[in-house]
Amino acid sequence: MNSEYKEEENKATEVDVDTVDESKNVGEQEDAACAAEIAELTQKWEDSERLRLRLQADFDNARRRYRQERADLKDSAQAEVITSLLPILDEFERALSHPVEEGAGGKFLEGFQLIYRKLVDLLKTYKVEEIAALGEQMDPNYHEAVMRLATKDKPEGEITAVFKKGYRMNDKVLRAAQVQVAHQED
Repeated sequence: MNSEYKEEENKATEVDVDTVDESKNVGEQEDAACAAEIAELTQKWEDSERLRLRLQADFDNARRRYRQERADLKDSAQAEVITSLLPILDEFERALSHPVEEGAGGKFLEGFQLIYRKLVDLLKTYKVEEIAALGEQMDPNYHEAVMRLATKDKPEGEITAVFKKGYRMNDKVLRAAQVQVAHQED
C-alpha cells in the first residue's frame, strides 16, 4: 500500500506542479492585463489633465479679453460724451472773451465764469487735456492745419494761430486743434 500511496502522492504532486504552473501563467497574464489597463488609464488621465489645463487657459483668456473690451467700451463712451461737450466749452470761452459792461452784466459774467470753471474741472477729472498748439511745431497727429501764413519771421511749420482748441483724453485725441501754420515766403 505504501507504493500505491506514493504513486498517488506523486500524481497529486505532478498535478499540483501543473496547477501551479498554470496559475503562474494565469497570474502573469493578469499582471500584464492590469499593467496595460493602468497604462491606458494613466494616458487617459494625462489627456484629461491637458484638456483641463487648456480649457482653464482659454477661460482665463476669455475673461481677460472681456474685461479689456468692457474697459475699451467704457473709454469709448466717455470719449463720445466728452467730445459732444467740447463745442459747449468753445462757446463758453468765446462768450467770456468779450468785455462786459459794468452793472448787471458783472453778475452774469461771474455766473458764466463759475459754470465754465466747473465744466473745465469736470473734464480734468476724466483726464481731458488741452493740446498745446500756439508756438509749437505742427504735428498732424494733434493739429489740423486750416490756414497757412507766408512769413519770414517764423520757422517753417510753426503754429502761428489757433482757431479751435484741440483736446485729448488718456493720450487719445478727441479733437485735433485747428491751427494756422507758418511757411517760408519765396
